[in-house]
Amino acid sequence: EGQASSEADKMSTAMQHREQIIAKCLQFLRFLARKNSIVQKQLYDRMDDLLQHNVAIPEMAEVLTEVFTGNQEICLKVKEQQVEAIFSLIAYGGTAGQTELLGLLKAIAKVEELDLPLKRNQAYIIKYFSINRNVFCGDLLGLEEEKERKREELLLNAENSDPSLQLLLKLVDLLASCSEGENLFIESVCQNIMSINELLKILVTSDLDVRRKRPFLRYLLWVYMNVGGDKIQTGSNILHHDWQMWSYLEHVSLLLEGVTRALQDLPADQVFEAKHRLTTQTLRLKHGRKAKTITAAKSIPFVTDENGEIAPGVLLYIMEGILPTLKVFYSEYFVPLNKSDSMPGDSTTEVAPEKEIQVSASIAKGLLYLVDVIIGYLSSQEQWELLRTTILTILKHDCYEGILDVDSRVWNRFNLRVSIEVKAQSESLEHYKEDFGQEIKLNDEFNNFVRNFELAYWGPNTAQQQVHSPYDIDYSEFEDAQLEVRGDEWLPLGPSFQQHISFYAHRGQNTTKVSPATKRIIDCLVSSYNRLADLTEKERQRQDSNDIRYLRLLRAMIHNEVMFVDPDAREEGQDPVLFRRQSERLQSVQNQVQSFENTVKRLVSLLSHPNEIISAEVLAFLAAILYTGNRCVQDGFGYLLETREEKLFVNMQYRLHQASTNDRERRMLLSQLESRAQAQKTLTAAHATTMASRVVEATSDENLLSLEAAGSEEQHSTLRPQVYSPTTKLLSGSTYEMDQLDGTETKDEQDQKDTSFSTTKRKRPISTNEEELIAAIELAENKIKLQRLQASKPSETSSSKASSLEFKDTSYIELALRVLGLMCDGQYRPMQNYLRVQGYVVY
Repeated sequence: EGQASSEADKMSTAMQHREQIIAKCLQFLRFLARKNSIVQKQLYDRMDDLLQHNVAIPEMAEVLTEVFTGNQEICLKVKEQQVEAIFSLIAYGGTAGQTELLGLLKAIAKVEELDLPLKRNQAYIIKYFSINRNVFCGDLLGLEEEKERKREELLLNAENSDPSLQLLLKLVDLLASCSEGENLFIESVCQNIMSINELLKILVTSDLDVRRKRPFLRYLLWVYMNVGGDKIQTGSNILHHDWQMWSYLEHVSLLLEGVTRALQDLPADQVFEAKHRLTTQTLRLKHGRKAKTITAAKSIPFVTDENGEIAPGVLLYIMEGILPTLKVFYSEYFVPLNKSDSMPGDSTTEVAPEKEIQVSASIAKGLLYLVDVIIGYLSSQEQWELLRTTILTILKHDCYEGILDVDSRVWNRFNLRVSIEVKAQSESLEHYKEDFGQEIKLNDEFNNFVRNFELAYWGPNTAQQQVHSPYDIDYSEFEDAQLEVRGDEWLPLGPSFQQHISFYAHRGQNTTKVSPATKRIIDCLVSSYNRLADLTEKERQRQDSNDIRYLRLLRAMIHNEVMFVDPDAREEGQDPVLFRRQSERLQSVQNQVQSFENTVKRLVSLLSHPNEIISAEVLAFLAAILYTGNRCVQDGFGYLLETREEKLFVNMQYRLHQASTNDRERRMLLSQLESRAQAQKTLTAAHATTMASRVVEATSDENLLSLEAAGSEEQHSTLRPQVYSPTTKLLSGSTYEMDQLDGTETKDEQDQKDTSFSTTKRKRPISTNEEELIAAIELAENKIKLQRLQASKPSETSSSKASSLEFKDTSYIELALRVLGLMCDGQYRPMQNYLRVQGYVVY
């Protein structure tokens, strides 16, 4: 018995060591996959295998999360079965890894790099969440009072490491992400989980950790505020003047002021660590890390604790929670009222109009001052765009006269940043460029040398140069004139590839003889596909590379003969006899390749190969061998009519369905991007018009000669009007980097007294010189035109996002449709009837 117990302990210890090794390997894979599309693609191809194992689930979930982060193409390829497998692990795999798997689902729900939701993926997630919710979170989510009390108890009293608290926060965050995109069904599901009153109650709790508040604020935003349905039905119409909402907004104004003070007093040597701490969203530390504390110079309410340490995650709370909420609230809900206006609804639960305007002015002031200190903590251009548009949205309401007390220098710097591009990038990327800038430059130069040498060796991409064809047509398919982006039917260029082809297909004076060695290529392709499951990862990669070469060799044998056929011979009005005569040699090569035990039948199974490049090469080969409607090759598909094997058509149907789904998603994403860009453009134009009108107003009533001098000599003077109008330096194309906009004052500014933002006009002597008056008015008009011109320019961020959203035909649908057409080319009746009817096929 003692020996058996000892053996059991040894086995248990060995299993623990094995899990630790697997966890370390997965952690290493996660680092490899970060922003590496090649590794991400390879890991996604093994996603089904990873989801089948119940070892090191948290690390496995983190690896897959990294696979989807920032990879638009993979996000669009998610299958419903994969989402179902993830929820099975969450519901029946125990508490280990639940929060990490929910984080994986959040990454699947949207294109993170574009911050845009994928409705198809969201629908998958909500479907299997509804099926499994009673299994793993039935006691946490719901409108019942008992569940509401449990959520409140967890938020107020639970430790950060409590699994139930972690599960609650991750679930709320996931449901908020799934509700983005104004999906009425998902919104209705989520509205039956938590009420708007409960969410407001949580948000107004002042002593609650911001990391616990952030998911609930996002839930309020995407489930109740920014919705596709009627606001009366959702209950969000009460937010206009609700006292709880305005209590929370008052708390936000104090938080913004406190964060500004804390960051201003922060020592320079703590900025990098503070940036990481202020953006963390986790409540627990992993892998035994010791938390580093960032201490402010003094205690600040809502920002520091009793020890003076800055609350972690506060910047993420502002960027992902507060700013989007303020933007939606002040664009769709805020209605400024006068004291004499009657307030609808119950006056006991609503706020006085003057307090609403005062709180709004405090928020606007807090954001304007926050801009100067937060610039160094932003890690992307999108964060700056969100901050900028939120401020413009609040300021578009004309109700702050005499209330918004902002230093004119702060106001001027913000107006400058509105008109130009502020560059922001991550701290780690800045350090990387600083440390390895010379190596990056050398790598770029070496890559250019290799590229130029490659182009010189290839020669021109013409049939005349590559195969000595009499026709001046492109030999290989490229999508750009620089020969950098390969098309679906790309073939290698250069003499070495043609020498390789000549070993298998010798082109004589009158005929082309295909070598019997070609049959060995086909045998290798079929054999490698049949033993695919027995290969290791390294062997599979090597075999896939060989298979791609084999398929390109087969296709090039036929493609070289196509280059000797007049491309205009098949056009309407041309002599068909001439085309048939030119195609005789091509059809001879097609027949020889097809004669190796029905080549097309043997290679059709490779369309289901897990490697997309191989399946695309098979489609390209079928299109080449069927070119000209070769009846001998078309007869090779006759087995489909005899055996009713549906592998080919099921694969084609899957490609059609996948392509249509991806195209629909792409159109939705583009529509959202365009609407966002239009909204930003409208805001910027409105702000520019408002500022320009203030210049005209100041010009007509004040010293216009002083205005002209301020516009031409004193760029940063505090005695100028509140709007910062770009001068000739901006017109000449100079760029302002972030270190020029860090909020530091010049010597002249330090000697001058601070002035407040006010609509009260400054009294100056009025000029009596008519020429000076006309010149000053012209100067003001030029400034107005410049502001409007810059406001009319499209957003660089939006255009870059739209360009990155280019649709990639991952299903190779054009090739698939062409193959189906060539199977019927030449009025091939048996296949025409089969494709048209297929009455016995059940899909």
